Amino acid sequence: MCKRLYVSFFIIVLFLGSWESVAQIPEVDWVKTFGGSEYEILWETRVDHQGNIINVGLFHDTVDFDPGPGLDIKIAPVDVSNMFVQKLDQEGNLIWVKTLSSPKLVTSLLLTILSDNSMVISGVFSHDSLDFDPSPNSSYYVEGIPSLNSPYILKLDSHGNFVWAGVHTGQSIAISSMVSDSFDNIYTVGFFRQPFDANPDPSVYDTITPHTPGKSDFYIQKLNSDGQQLWIRSIKGSEDLLSNGITLNHNQEPVVVGSLKGTADFDPGTGVANVSAGGSNFSGFVLQLTPEGVYKRVTLIEATSNSFCKIADVKTDGANNIYLAGSYKGSNVDFDPGPAVQRPSADQGWFIEKLDSNGALDWSHAYRCDLSGEQYRAVDLVVDDQRNVYVEGYFDDGDLELEPGKPDGIILGHKSARDMFLAKHNSTGELTWAHGFGSNGNDRILSMDRTAEGLIYISGYYSGNINFNPYDPAKVTLNRRRYDCFILKFKSCPILPAQITLDTASAVFAWDYSEALPGSYNFSWYNCDGDSLIPGEADTTFSPTQNGNYALIIEGEGCIDTSDCFSVQNVSVQENNFLHGIEVFPNPTENILYIKGIRGRTVHLSVVDIMGRKMMEAYDQDYLDLGKVKSGTYLVLINIDGLITVKKVVRN
Repeated sequence: MCKRLYVSFFIIVLFLGSWESVAQIPEVDWVKTFGGSEYEILWETRVDHQGNIINVGLFHDTVDFDPGPGLDIKIAPVDVSNMFVQKLDQEGNLIWVKTLSSPKLVTSLLLTILSDNSMVISGVFSHDSLDFDPSPNSSYYVEGIPSLNSPYILKLDSHGNFVWAGVHTGQSIAISSMVSDSFDNIYTVGFFRQPFDANPDPSVYDTITPHTPGKSDFYIQKLNSDGQQLWIRSIKGSEDLLSNGITLNHNQEPVVVGSLKGTADFDPGTGVANVSAGGSNFSGFVLQLTPEGVYKRVTLIEATSNSFCKIADVKTDGANNIYLAGSYKGSNVDFDPGPAVQRPSADQGWFIEKLDSNGALDWSHAYRCDLSGEQYRAVDLVVDDQRNVYVEGYFDDGDLELEPGKPDGIILGHKSARDMFLAKHNSTGELTWAHGFGSNGNDRILSMDRTAEGLIYISGYYSGNINFNPYDPAKVTLNRRRYDCFILKFKSCPILPAQITLDTASAVFAWDYSEALPGSYNFSWYNCDGDSLIPGEADTTFSPTQNGNYALIIEGEGCIDTSDCFSVQNVSVQENNFLHGIEVFPNPTENILYIKGIRGRTVHLSVVDIMGRKMMEAYDQDYLDLGKVKSGTYLVLINIDGLITVKKVVRN
């Protein structure tokens, strides 16, 4: 018995996903590089509220800080180690650059931008004092400790002028992450092995001592925009306890991540919130506090036996969901902090995962790569407004398997001593695209930022000739010598508030977008079962002639969007053969359109525009007078005893 399309009418709505770049990897807008003959490392990049790009890092020799072809802005180092702060416009042109120098070591590692586009920078220096004012006409010295790294916090205005500076002094202390809230308060986290001065104000001395001598504890502090400490909290444990990242959720509450061994009390107040790692190696933790530094909850990503789990970075979304990135090794890692067990699909590598605001697992995804050379800030992530997750990092001594255990999973090939990767996952954790690139030397992405407009920036250093553009293999960026710095800007794709509707009475799929398209676009319909485009189907509407799963692909402005695959299961072979024999002519037409193959049958003819609105209809005849409608493109629905075919026609 022939299957027939149902006569009853209803609409199924299928939403398009978020836009991806053509060929899945986003197009490069531009890449800028600068450097000298020695080691230059760009540690952090942030985009201010005007779209300008701020970079911080270190340099060892004379450097041309102008990444463009214009004037050379060459700055020679004053001492052994030097830090720089560089400001570029939206196109990567140099606005200004400021430097600080020390006879031993000074580097800038962290950066956050405040609401007035002033900037707060953090790093370390190793000397008895340092002049934190980059102006040659003034100075502001703060004392340090010779031969010991002293973490500093420095504020400059939007023009690079000195505002204030503070220093933590002591042995074995570091600042590992920094973020600012909407009120321009500044949060920093770090760890310490010895007593240290917990207040960065040079005029105030306040000592914090670790719980176990020789073991690391960590601290969280909050400063106001003038550099005054509002509070500081320390978390202490029986073994090493490291804080690696901090972010703020939608409620301006700090979320801190890191790694622990042994047992730690995560309540910095009078309460007790003891958590113990199950093995002798590191497990990961997620600590949530109130804006006043009061304990809320702690979540453990546990590793037992000879396995380990280290959380390197954290971000949140508008619903206070928590996204983690880090490293794991061994089979006894449980990514699910609840009673269920979620093991990695490989023996070692990077991982990302999503928790809800209460710390319950939503999804996790593990990569496979060799971790023998794991370094500080190994992997980083950002989350966009559609809750897509972008991950950057490095891999060396072997390939990077992004979908280990999957027969056709994506593998990025290893090119040199150390290569870089950038990947994107959708809101359910599925891998969307990935790109690996590198030179014949050591290369690292060290920072990634995303603007409200969807622009992605990555930065770091490279040590050999390299191709940053996946669409132009011949476009190679040259390296001057040792390590040079790079900033890479990717194009953004517009978000189209569109949907696909399925009219089950006519078996017509239509892309519904009522506003004018912001550019020029092409449409393709895709056979999901056959993994192929459908020839001749290049419009906003499509009528399947056989059962199967289909999707719409929209390309334009350097981007591509693909809908979910949707199913049609009510077209038979006999129906297909009969309906294929029906033809319409002439097409295009100015008035009369003839329909071949329906004479003598009971027929219902309908004419609809591309938005699905019925313009005219007729019964039991083999022609239509399209002179009654305006010029344009229409669909003619031909219903013969419940069998329906659709023809696209143009009325001149």
